[in-house]
Amino acid sequence: MKHHFFLASAMLIVGSSVTAGKFIALNTPVNLSMFLRFAVGSAALYLFMFYRGEKPLRLPLKSVLLIGVQALTGSVLFNVFLLKGLKTVSAVSSGIVSGFTPVMFTILAFVLLNEKPGKLKIIAAVTASAGVAAANADFSVAGMTGSASGLIFVFAAVMCESLFLIMRRIIKTEISSLCLSLYLSLAGMLFFALPAAREIKPLSMQELAVIAYYGIFITAAAYLLWLEGIKHVQASSASAYTAVMPISAVFTGAVFLGEPVMLRHIVGLALVTAAIIMSGRK
Repeated sequence: MKHHFFLASAMLIVGSSVTAGKFIALNTPVNLSMFLRFAVGSAALYLFMFYRGEKPLRLPLKSVLLIGVQALTGSVLFNVFLLKGLKTVSAVSSGIVSGFTPVMFTILAFVLLNEKPGKLKIIAAVTASAGVAAANADFSVAGMTGSASGLIFVFAAVMCESLFLIMRRIIKTEISSLCLSLYLSLAGMLFFALPAAREIKPLSMQELAVIAYYGIFITAAAYLLWLEGIKHVQASSASAYTAVMPISAVFTGAVFLGEPVMLRHIVGLALVTAAIIMSGRK
């Protein structure tokens, strides 16, 4: 049960990345903010590793390559595609597209891990996606505006995020979740280092605060919680938890951006909760 809580908590934190990402996409150089985000996350993870008395682990080449691919999909491409999409797509539209994550996650579990989900797991994934769609069902012109290319970028981000989330079960090494989180964060920092060098500029205290939040919580804490949880929970069972992310984005927007919470949001949350309960049943 503890590991299911880790998965839900990780996605709850990651959901706030839409609100933080919208601010960065509109106000801060993307590559610079991502480099600083991973630098802060790496520092936080290393300090926690030092506190725990744990040392970085030497890995075989195969594991290094897999971690590199995981970092590229989740730490780099997910953020690049999402932030590019958010430049022209509303948060509502991006939330609807991200609702496909549980279904995508279930498909990848079958294709990559040969995990054959039972009927209950399939129903849970569909219910979770329906909950996200319901929560974001704003059919007004203002709510659904966005370019086709922006929607494609958001969908590409969903695919990359699903790959990133599932790869912990592909990496067979006994590396700890803390060590893996550090390596992924360091890899993300290296990927953004060169493009970030071309965007160096003074940042406001508000921008620095958003980047610090991104690094400490959305990177360090969320990575650690998810990687530890998915190590012990089957991917087909974990798929429904990915729907917590867009639902969290809706309520984070309500708290920090003053957006109203409506009946459809409550309905969406109820459906996602039902999906999580179903996914946890044997």
